Amino acid sequence: MTPVAALVTTVLSPFQVEVADAVSSQPGCPGFHVLFAGGYASERGHHWRLDIEGRHYIHMPGPQDRSRDWVRATLARLKPDVVICGGYRGEAVRAARSFARQAGCRLGFWGEPLFPRPWPVSWARRRVLAHAFRGTDLALCIGDRAYREYSPLVPVGNSFLLPYGQDLTRHFAIERQVSSDPIRFLFSGRLVRQHNLRHLFSALSAAFGERPGAFSVTIAAKGPEQRRLDRVLRANPGLASVVGYDREYTNWDDRIRPFANSDVLLYPSRHAGWGLVVPEAMAAGMMVIASAGVGAARMLVTPGIDGLLIGTRRPDVLAALRWCIDNPSVVRGMGTTAREAARRVTASAVGKTIVSILERSSDDPRCGEPER
Repeated sequence: MTPVAALVTTVLSPFQVEVADAVSSQPGCPGFHVLFAGGYASERGHHWRLDIEGRHYIHMPGPQDRSRDWVRATLARLKPDVVICGGYRGEAVRAARSFARQAGCRLGFWGEPLFPRPWPVSWARRRVLAHAFRGTDLALCIGDRAYREYSPLVPVGNSFLLPYGQDLTRHFAIERQVSSDPIRFLFSGRLVRQHNLRHLFSALSAAFGERPGAFSVTIAAKGPEQRRLDRVLRANPGLASVVGYDREYTNWDDRIRPFANSDVLLYPSRHAGWGLVVPEAMAAGMMVIASAGVGAARMLVTPGIDGLLIGTRRPDVLAALRWCIDNPSVVRGMGTTAREAARRVTASAVGKTIVSILERSSDDPRCGEPER
């Protein structure tokens, strides 16, 4: 039988709820609970805010000691067999680790991808992680970068590579129409430097100069790099005529709208952690142009079949734009193929994988006895 699991995290995230619901819906699974001991990520828009009405085990922000006591009390009531920490710092996580040691629960870690940092910072972070992971039995690693970082910190064979896991039902429900219109590009995410926007905007400007009227661009993003885009558009008024925005969202599902009206996702980032928009675009029937710096693209995109993996230099981006503009029917056919790849990373698929991991962990003899 699948053990009861509890994930303790400090950021309200729709994705962790979607995966938890998918795990709990599996036959024979007694429950996968999420304990939120924190608030919303400040850099995210209002549409990221969870509807917590009717949900159990969600705790809004408060004093640190209140979070600590709430985590302990909630875990004691749930009696989990596995406690999973969605982070390695903070009172809530320390309370979860302490509870697991005292109760003899298996201790897991939900590992998000870490962003690249200068060598001294990376070295110090690895020292902190090594200390924080003491006694951890298993790691659920989101993407290959996380897997490389966390797998040395748990017993051999107890680290597992997972995609993020998303409810992509509404993306799959988008009906693609046969079209002879110009190719419609989309950038979705945040307008920040890590997404290589200097080269992307420059390549779009050059492509418009070569093929005016052959494409349009939707920006579904906000951020400090808007200033750079504004400068490019002022210098190229023609490009400004084909650039539009779709980024005012009220609820979580509003973010799907730009995917329904686009053919190609542009995501040539230098690094992007997992890259949530890649599976979203593929599930919506779009091909993807992404760099190898995007974890989801490395896992999902088969070059020439459902997308293109490119370098981050301006010539690489421009060449990909030209190819899409010149091959619209092929582009739209690749979008159809992309939908099949996206099925591997749905919340349902990831939920099944987590159930098998939890069942395996229940037979793991390396878990310690309760502290006396």
